[in-house]
Amino acid sequence: MLLVHTAIAPPARPLPEIPIAVERRLLAKRLWRATAADGTEFGFELAGPLAHGDIVFANTAAHYVIRQLPEPVLEIPLPPSPDAAAVTGWAVGNLHFPIEAQPHRLLA
Repeated sequence: MLLVHTAIAPPARPLPEIPIAVERRLLAKRLWRATAADGTEFGFELAGPLAHGDIVFANTAAHYVIRQLPEPVLEIPLPPSPDAAAVTGWAVGNLHFPIEAQPHRLLA
């Protein structure tokens, strides 16, 4: 198992990419384990979180890249009334979902 402490800089020359598929909730953690698409096992002991696209290991044949798995998104249309839109935003926010507010909808 390879131990990772931080992301690394991209290699000087382009190399094939081997993804390490990870759920979003895991990326926020400091200690975790994952297996790359080719079966290579990694242990993560991090000072800070990793992000989608971070390269965590490279050798002469390939580099290993964090790829966040897709997750479902809930689209909530906002009513045209500002008062009703505020109540909708409060209700969704009270559920403690991370949200993105857009002019006519919320994404959670």
